[in-house]
Amino acid sequence: MLFFLEIAYLVLGLKQCESTELHVKAKQQSIIHNLSVVQAHLKGIEDAPAHIERIVNCLKLGDDDQSVAEFNHEVESMCEEVVTPKLIKVEISPKKQECPILPPIDHKRFIYTLVLDLDETLVHFEAAERRFRIRPGCFDFLKKLSHPYFEIIVFTAASQDYADFILNVLDKDHRCIMHRLYRQHTLVTEDGIYLKDLSRLGRDLAKTIIVDNIAENFERQEENGIEIKTWTGEPMDKELETLSVFLRGLVEAGVRDVRPYVRLFKQDQWRGAIPQATSTKKEQKQQSPRTEAKGSNSNQNAGNQAAKLLR
Repeated sequence: MLFFLEIAYLVLGLKQCESTELHVKAKQQSIIHNLSVVQAHLKGIEDAPAHIERIVNCLKLGDDDQSVAEFNHEVESMCEEVVTPKLIKVEISPKKQECPILPPIDHKRFIYTLVLDLDETLVHFEAAERRFRIRPGCFDFLKKLSHPYFEIIVFTAASQDYADFILNVLDKDHRCIMHRLYRQHTLVTEDGIYLKDLSRLGRDLAKTIIVDNIAENFERQEENGIEIKTWTGEPMDKELETLSVFLRGLVEAGVRDVRPYVRLFKQDQWRGAIPQATSTKKEQKQQSPRTEAKGSNSNQNAGNQAAKLLR
């Protein structure tokens, strides 16, 4: 514990050397707060030193957005791998929350809502290389499924700093992703599972689908959830491409309830089961001013640009 306290003093010392003026930044305050939180949870844990060493390396990088995001990611990894779930459990009321955590849906623009996980669903973060990789087809997936098809919401169990750093690369113009939800919006069970309760979003569950690589995260609305294959960097992955065809078909057909079709998708029996799109839907599709992605090359180029940002 003495070693960890010395780290905190080191951080404070670096801040005092930066300037004689009182200008402690919000991100620096966030770092100090996270250090104190982790310190309180590390008593008697033998595996902490290895994690602390990685955190120290992050602290040496500075206080820019990238460094703060990496620091928070390392702290989260330490808590998940070292701290027992009982230390971070949260009491969950069985009653449904009355006030939605999102503003009402814009019914003039959207009928359907698509909730997407981030890590191992759209991207994969590699701590050793200090970079994240973007899943093949991700940009094409977001562009094709955003307005007028889906109101897209990213719902991640990661911290806000870390998630925003990545999402600002995936959707830098904020045109595809309508809302962002983070760890503070999840419900943590006694087993350490970060539940993403769709009933708290204020959306019609008959028109809502969630995609996550961990099925336990959407266990409260299992009939709305699609468990996508965990992605850790495979270059030939086609999961998003297949999923895009299915989701676009549902919207073009104007199905009243997505849940029966989600069940068929899980059973790999969806092909041919989705009703044909009406002529009106086809006309709307043709008239919609959409910019299609240019294929895998655009994904690779964007991935390279993202890698440069993380170096």
